[in-house]
Amino acid sequence: MSAWQESWHELLTTAALGTERGGALPALPTVVEETVTADGSTEEKLLDAIAVLSTGLRAGLQPSDGEPVERCEEDELPECSEKAGRLMEAALERANPRLMAEWCRLCAEAGQRAPTRLLPDLLDHSHHLPGEWSAAILGRRGAWLASKNPAWRVRAEVDDDLASQFLESPRALRLQALHALRRQDPARARELIAETWKGEKLDDRLRFLTSLAEGLSADDEPFLTERLAERSKKLRLEAAGLLSCLPGSPLARRMSERIGTLVDVERKVVRKKLTVELPELTDADEQDGLDDKAVLGLGRRASLLMRIVSHVPVAAWEGLVEKPDELLKLFAKSDHAMALVFGLAEAAVRQRRSDWAEAVLTHELGSQGGALAERRVELIGGLWRLVDRERREAMLLRLLDRARTWPEVGPVLQAADDELGMKAGEKLIDWCHRCQRAQWHPRLGDFIRLELPTILSPALAGRVHELGASREPWPAVAAVLELRRDMREELTP
Repeated sequence: MSAWQESWHELLTTAALGTERGGALPALPTVVEETVTADGSTEEKLLDAIAVLSTGLRAGLQPSDGEPVERCEEDELPECSEKAGRLMEAALERANPRLMAEWCRLCAEAGQRAPTRLLPDLLDHSHHLPGEWSAAILGRRGAWLASKNPAWRVRAEVDDDLASQFLESPRALRLQALHALRRQDPARARELIAETWKGEKLDDRLRFLTSLAEGLSADDEPFLTERLAERSKKLRLEAAGLLSCLPGSPLARRMSERIGTLVDVERKVVRKKLTVELPELTDADEQDGLDDKAVLGLGRRASLLMRIVSHVPVAAWEGLVEKPDELLKLFAKSDHAMALVFGLAEAAVRQRRSDWAEAVLTHELGSQGGALAERRVELIGGLWRLVDRERREAMLLRLLDRARTWPEVGPVLQAADDELGMKAGEKLIDWCHRCQRAQWHPRLGDFIRLELPTILSPALAGRVHELGASREPWPAVAAVLELRRDMREELTP
């Protein structure tokens, strides 16, 4: 047991007995003794010592043989108001990452920092928060406190030398530093990955390789091409996916040539006809990161077709059809519709083509039992986030007019993370209330309770009260909306 822990137990004993029976305070570590009120009563000294010791123990502060710990520099940012601090406590109590992220964003935009007394609580939850906001509101004191506890350093520590941080930091912090360096200096980030590649574990190699999607350019092509010779299929597939996003790369051209031998659009007098031939796996396919492992209920050859389509630059289809929806209509008539649509959807997400993402979503959400359905929620989420906000809200309104059950709408709602406009928000409230009464679904209940109040406008709290004043979970939804409204009023300059 450390000296700090011994002092802690002795202080608790004194507090339990009372200062009159417990006598003088026990011996305290030097750092604690220096902070205790010198001219206060015994009771005040006891409370001061308990406050400092408890905070120090939670921060993981280690005894330093009596030498004082370096003092934190003064914060330049002003502390937020007492009311804003209480709102932060309320958000923390609800354990909703989206809610806390909004408080952090508002506080940072207001040029303020979190209350000093709540820094340990905020740091305990910092792994759920976006780093750019949580780091901004911690201030110098928060960063200093986080440096005393390794569990907190992943989010709070800021190091201008990102290359050194990548090379020397714990595993989780290395990836964070790599992403930051990739945004700042893409070439240096790639060089560091190449320098450390041989000594990295497979999982870390895959994570570092995936980070190259940010700021991807033709300069990354040689390194990615080398990765096609890796023994690991996962590494080869990830490298192939990134190379397919570079239309001029040899791999992208090979994928276009492959699909040209398998899929053909024949121009008839009145309409076009699609013919599809299923591929057989070749050595050349495997060298380019492809395999024919069966997925999604498809056969081996159909699964390989899907993977080839997902690696074809979407620009290759533009020479065959005038618009994306024209190709999707042809795909829908094919016996291999699922493989074709899934592959095209993955290509649109990987290559970040918003026009093709919107076309796939419009086609799928407008059809009964589309190829994507509820079998790949994350894929629909990727498509959804690529579409312009106004256009996807229009799609949501049309979907809510048609849909009657959670499986029809769930994948889209789970992808929604931006605040909806008033019209879409009101319609979603009405739809959830109606669906809850007519056909309950467990996932719908979780969505209403946890996610719905974070994507609605706080101005709709009254509307929620009208519909479900007493039936759970609607009172809780209204409470979160009111909390968000108060947060904005208090933290908006």
